Amino acid sequence: MFLSREKRNEFDIFKDYFEMYNPPGFKPFYYSKKYRCYFPSQVYPLFKNHMHNWFKDKDYYPESHLENPMKDGLWFVKPNEGYNGKGIIVTDNVRRVDKEKVVYQKSIDNPLLYNGRKQDFRMFVVLQTYQGYLRTYIFFDHYVRLAPFLYDEKDLSREVQLTNQDSHWIDYYNTLIPNPKYSEDIMKSSLIAFTQHPHRDKLYKEFVDMMIDFSEDVYNKLNEKTQRNLIHVFGMDVLPDEDMKLWMIETNNNPHPTAIDDKRLDIYSNWPQPYADMSYAKTLTESVIEELIKPMESDSDVKLDKFEMVYEKKLLFNNWILV
Repeated sequence: MFLSREKRNEFDIFKDYFEMYNPPGFKPFYYSKKYRCYFPSQVYPLFKNHMHNWFKDKDYYPESHLENPMKDGLWFVKPNEGYNGKGIIVTDNVRRVDKEKVVYQKSIDNPLLYNGRKQDFRMFVVLQTYQGYLRTYIFFDHYVRLAPFLYDEKDLSREVQLTNQDSHWIDYYNTLIPNPKYSEDIMKSSLIAFTQHPHRDKLYKEFVDMMIDFSEDVYNKLNEKTQRNLIHVFGMDVLPDEDMKLWMIETNNNPHPTAIDDKRLDIYSNWPQPYADMSYAKTLTESVIEELIKPMESDSDVKLDKFEMVYEKKLLFNNWILV
């Protein structure tokens, strides 16, 4: 299966696989009255300005502003509704930037490098309200994204400062081809399985603590008007520094796990199983369906395989409202 270049959201991805599964009597949750594939927007950060307001007091969120901070240093100016790195301005003279509907985010001064290149992690997390509980699950593996070129704090080019994989590909008459300005070695080494990361255990523990804190905030925003049987896939982008501290760079409420799809697998030949014969998106989607969605349909207990539950808290209200 090829996930097209179009910015397809998780609705589309799940829909494709529901059509593949087509279990008898199973209504796809994305348009069922019984299930919703997302939480109401008031209980999670939707756009980058919402994210700023949500995380601004957290010690794991970089210094950020909704208005120009007029400060020295390296800054990323991000459109509120931007995606895949599009529209981001990298500048060391933020005073000269005049933009509206953006977030000004300060660069981490001491990023942890991977083979001399800037890195961040795309971590997939699922929040679910089911059986009277809010639960948070983390997918068993994630990917490390590397900037194409070696890091130099004085180099403001996107190829040095940004890790978004979208720049690695060019849409040539609706066909994805590798960006010709990147060598084959750069392409092959731009994505690394998180399980292979030398500091995986330490950084994963940091991420779990971060998600517990995030889940507690979501829990405190749920109320008797919140729909039951909700499930939502988040893509969390986090960046490690040299002190092994993780920073929350972005939350993606509508993530696109398509950086690795079937037509790109031959490029990423250094990936371990199970990525050699199926796309990451397919693995993630099937796991969500099998482990988290189907139990909701049959009103049975969740049995985890590729997910780990890191948060569970009983909801204190019983007057559920279906929509």
